[in-house]
Amino acid sequence: MLIYRDCLAYLRQMEMAVSTLAHMPGEPLPVEVEDELLKRFCDWHDNS
Repeated sequence: MLIYRDCLAYLRQMEMAVSTLAHMPGEPLPVEVEDELLKRFCDWHDNS
């Protein structure tokens, strides 16, 4: 089934991304950037 294979491929990509990002050093975002990201997410969430 094509959809199932596509879902599995997507999940594998997400697993690779999470694994890769988990090994990267975390640097805190500037407060202004974090505030803007949260504002945009809230705006997006309210409109969906």
